[in-house]
Formats: sequence, C-alpha cells, structure tokens
Amino acid sequence: EEFIEIKRVEPNYDIYIEYGNETYAINEKLRMPDVETYIDRLRELGQRIKAIDPKVKIGVPILDYRLERAIFNDPGNYPDGEANWEYTQGIRALTWNAALSENSELFDAVIPHMYISADKLRTNQQNYLKNIMKNMQGKVRGTMRQEHQFPGKEVWVTEYGFFPQALNIGASGGAYRDMEQDGKCLGAALVDATSVLMLLDTNASVTSLHYMIDPQGFGIAQFADTERTKLTYLPHYYLYKELGKLFNPVISKSGVCHRLEKILEQYND
Repeated sequence: EEFIEIKRVEPNYDIYIEYGNETYAINEKLRMPDVETYIDRLRELGQRIKAIDPKVKIGVPILDYRLERAIFNDPGNYPDGEANWEYTQGIRALTWNAALSENSELFDAVIPHMYISADKLRTNQQNYLKNIMKNMQGKVRGTMRQEHQFPGKEVWVTEYGFFPQALNIGASGGAYRDMEQDGKCLGAALVDATSVLMLLDTNASVTSLHYMIDPQGFGIAQFADTERTKLTYLPHYYLYKELGKLFNPVISKSGVCHRLEKILEQYND
C-alpha cells in the first residue's frame, strides 16, 4: 500500500526497496521463521511490485563477509561482541547467503551491514582510532568480495561504521546509556565518514547512515528535550556536511545538505 501511494504522488520517483532488516538474525525468527519463508515472500513481493513498475529495484539483507566467516568458524557459539546475542546460531545464518545466491533472479541488490565494534574512542590508548580504521578497511574489502557470490548484483550498504558495544553489553540504563555511549564522539564520526570514502573505491552503488535522528547516537542529530521539539547536532552532522561539499560543491545549496537542513529546521528556531 505504501509503495502504491508513493507511485501515485511521485510517479517518476526512483524507488529502492530493502526487504527486511537483518532478517538472517535469530531475533527475526518470529517474523521470518527461515530463509525459505523469506524467499517465498520475496518472490511474491517482487511479482506484485514489478507488475506495477518494473524499474523498481529490490535489495535483500545478507551477512557481511567477515561476520559470515566468523560464524562459519564457530557456528555453535560465536562469542565475539560484534555478533552479540542476535547471531549465536549457525544454521540460520550460514544458510542465508547461500540460499539467496541460489535464487538471485528475485532481487537486484545485496545489502550487507558493516560495523566495527569498539568502546574506547575516549581512551588515551595510542593508535586506537587508527586500528579501528584499519579494521573497517578490512571489513569493506571483505564485503566487496561477496560480489563473486552474487555476480551481477548491486551492493547497497545501508548501515555501516562504528558500533559501540555499550548499546548491548553492560549498559547501565536507557538515559545514561544514550548520554555516555561513544557513538556520539568525534572519533566515531571520523570512522563513519572514512567508511564513506572507502566505499567510493568499491562497487557499492548505495550507502546510507543508519538513522538521521537517533537517541542511541547512530545518527547526525539527537533530540535535546523530552518533547522532541529541538535537536542537538552531533559531530556526524558537521563532518557529513563537509563531505557533501567535498563530493559536489552544489550539494550544499541545492542537493542533499539543503534537504537535510529543511528537514532539521522544524526542530530548531
């Protein structure tokens, strides 16, 4: 219904559909029992969508290369914090990518989420941020190897960057966690912005930060009051705005940054 409404309002609008979010994870089992169910629903969705507009592109979530390899090495009990409790199962995760590759006619793109786990960006440890950057570079390179598993498919990276483990592990409580976690610091913004630059050298055709306005610190801004009427801009906002100017001087006036300003204006005087 939402798709039909978009086509009615904007008939010439280019539409990209991400069918599900990390549906390979065990916490999605109630909504998506197994990969066979996902493929059946994907086939039905594609037939309905393409009948209305064959130009619409559909992307499917896959495990990124490093995460898939790590679970393959220890499918029964994958202990690394990057995977956390969602992915501590081997069969569902390891059959996901393989099953999708065998039904590649049903989609146009694969969607890996690329995160580097860390929680010490406010530490004085020498070279810590540099090591994080190197890890992300390895993550990007590994994910791009998946084009051999899905030949001819686009790669959409709709989530990427720095993942503070305090979001899931050892959190003291919602408000305190949201205030303290390192995803809001300049180091995290540098990791995420560098990820964009790395992805420019790959075959990825779409990139997207997780959220624009997010209480957990994933976004570029956060609500500054309980009524959600004003925003606090995070380091991501300023760094991504400069990235926009770097990519295209026109963007800051007539493109992405201008639209971004318009969206955020409603929350600030």
